[in-house]
Amino acid sequence: MGVALELRKSNKAMDNTFTALRKLVASLDVPSFITDEYLGLKNINEIMGNICGLYNFEDVQDKNVFSQVAFDMTKTQKSFDDTFKSSKGGAFDFIFDTKLADGTMENMLWHIVELRDGSNDVKGFLFVGESVKDLPRFRNLIYGPQKHN
Repeated sequence: MGVALELRKSNKAMDNTFTALRKLVASLDVPSFITDEYLGLKNINEIMGNICGLYNFEDVQDKNVFSQVAFDMTKTQKSFDDTFKSSKGGAFDFIFDTKLADGTMENMLWHIVELRDGSNDVKGFLFVGESVKDLPRFRNLIYGPQKHN
């Protein structure tokens, strides 16, 4: 057990964890992204990019996620901070109005997992979007206009 704890404390182990998470995020078929502890974008999947119009990750990398995808950054940041502080730790749900690529907004539920190091310090967050009520519109944003079942 001591060895596992020491490995988790090492920078290499943290780098390996983030690499594995990036692969996981890329494979998900729902909008998802990773931020650092300051909510700077570190990774987005293709679905998230298409839904929110973030087609070139380099343009948004390290920028505050809410400045890029929230309809009202200030309100969303405050609400996130309050929700995070009141969470019991580990994971929590958060709802905010998300800006979409077509210029509209959608109230989306995000399941958020705190990414912690071996010292239990938050090093980032994994956001995974919940299914949305307007799935055909999202499919059009992701795959382009086509007939959906």
